[in-house]
Amino acid sequence: MDPTKRTKIVEEDFNRVHITFVDKVTDDVRSMRIYAPSSGGYVRVGGGNQICERLACMGNTLYWSGKTPLINLVRKHYKLMRAEETRFLNKTA
Repeated sequence: MDPTKRTKIVEEDFNRVHITFVDKVTDDVRSMRIYAPSSGGYVRVGGGNQICERLACMGNTLYWSGKTPLINLVRKHYKLMRAEETRFLNKTA
């Protein structure tokens, strides 16, 4: 695998995560800084827009409890996003 296309999920703080990955559908490199209030709340990306389940820009907004590191939630939804991409690609193949 090309090392420049390897997924990186980095915890910058308890409530801040930086993720970089390649979109399997478009082959574009995506980079997001994801954060939430330190006491918990809606998860946001970049300039303040809320982020949704499976790290999408539409759907059910992610809510973080503030009790566990935000990186755990990001990893979970990254895996869900990849599973959905795989289902989509298998349908179109």
